[in-house]
Amino acid sequence: WCGPCKQFAPIIDDLKEEMGDTVRIIKIDVDKNQSLSQKLKVMSIPTVMIYQNGERKYEGKGMHTKDDLKRKLKALLV
Repeated sequence: WCGPCKQFAPIIDDLKEEMGDTVRIIKIDVDKNQSLSQKLKVMSIPTVMIYQNGERKYEGKGMHTKDDLKRKLKALLV
């Protein structure tokens, strides 16, 4: 039902295709996973969280470009 989420989904899919197995991308439906959403303190959607070794390294709300996300991920892979 979330318009921005629907627009954002192909960006995430393209990013996963480009980055391959160097990253693991997980999409979570906040309606179907309310307890996890509360635990992660998701207050707006879409929300992007980037973790490395279990530690949250980035959190951003709203739309992101593929290039922006790719830069953030590559910076952590160095």
